[in-house]
Amino acid sequence: MMTPKQNRGAGKHRAPAVPLDYYDKRYGSRKTSLFFVFHHGKVTEQGYFDSASRNLIRDENARSRFWRLKFVNGTPQQVVESAYSQVCEKGTDTNSDDDDQDVVWIVFDRDSFSDYPDAIVFAEKYGMKVAYSNECFELWLLLHFQEVNEHHSRGKLAEMLRCRWEELSGVTVETPKQVKHFPYGLIHKYGSLENAVARAKALYDRAIVAQPDTPWNVSPVTTVHKLIEHLQVFFNDLTDTF
Repeated sequence: MMTPKQNRGAGKHRAPAVPLDYYDKRYGSRKTSLFFVFHHGKVTEQGYFDSASRNLIRDENARSRFWRLKFVNGTPQQVVESAYSQVCEKGTDTNSDDDDQDVVWIVFDRDSFSDYPDAIVFAEKYGMKVAYSNECFELWLLLHFQEVNEHHSRGKLAEMLRCRWEELSGVTVETPKQVKHFPYGLIHKYGSLENAVARAKALYDRAIVAQPDTPWNVSPVTTVHKLIEHLQVFFNDLTDTF
């Protein structure tokens, strides 16, 4: 497998905590694949995947292969282009289904971004996988607790999540901005990942029926469940370690 290269000068929002060359130097020629997640959610998405990865990936050696880069501060298209330039353009064949190939996921929301559909098309063209949410990532968090079958604005989804936080914790959440810090502990203790996946699948199936070619334009819809399932398969099926 060709190894993508990184350097420390990539910019504070784009460089990984440790360059991939670290693995090449420490372990010789790297023969293991890495699981990348690029995202534009500095707080909510990063907090969720930090915690979820620790819960889903119990083996310390395996966890080092979950390579969550720092968030990319930009639009969906900019997130995708950053992933492409840092990984795909450097020689990694993400179109391959072989076990020795790196995996690249992009996580972003519909929000009000005009380049949202173009970003999905671009990513899929180069074999990158997209976990999109329409309207926003808060939809995925809510699905751990309840069904969401009707379109809601970002503000309404945040308000629903705020009410859930107060209900479960007994604390007062005074501002909508606080919802970005929704505690993963509440999700893990009171929510259900299994139900979230099932509910997300149902929404996606409905979106496929409504708009077969552009399911990402349907609201509500999210494909974060596909990323979670891929994480589970990727790390549960590991047969080699560093």
